[in-house]
Amino acid sequence: MKLKFTSIASVALVLCIGAFTSCFDEAEEEKFTVKVICSGSTFNGYIMPDNEGIAAFSGTDIGSSTFYYEAVYEGLNSLFVSATIPGTVNASMNIFIYREDNKVKEASLSVTTVTTTPSTLTLSYDIDESSK
Repeated sequence: MKLKFTSIASVALVLCIGAFTSCFDEAEEEKFTVKVICSGSTFNGYIMPDNEGIAAFSGTDIGSSTFYYEAVYEGLNSLFVSATIPGTVNASMNIFIYREDNKVKEASLSVTTVTTTPSTLTLSYDIDESSK
């Protein structure tokens, strides 16, 4: 009888320890979202997360001459975003960076004259920056 109780107690102890330690699992890393939107022109660009590597992107046509791109990263210290629209007229582009669901930084560009020169918008964010 004592052996049976010890076995049951051992199993119960293992289950309790497992449940208790799962409460201390590593917290989820903070989520960062980059959104680029352009009205009047397509665009392309790149993102450098933590100044390591480059992720190229281009805008997706979402209708009415509007183009959009979104990327999500976790556990970063910094982001650098560069987006370029070709020579055009009447185009506006915005880059937004969100930390979790809070907008922490944005930049905008407006092209109102005919040009053949591409226009580039850049935005950088460091995790130590305070929110706007």
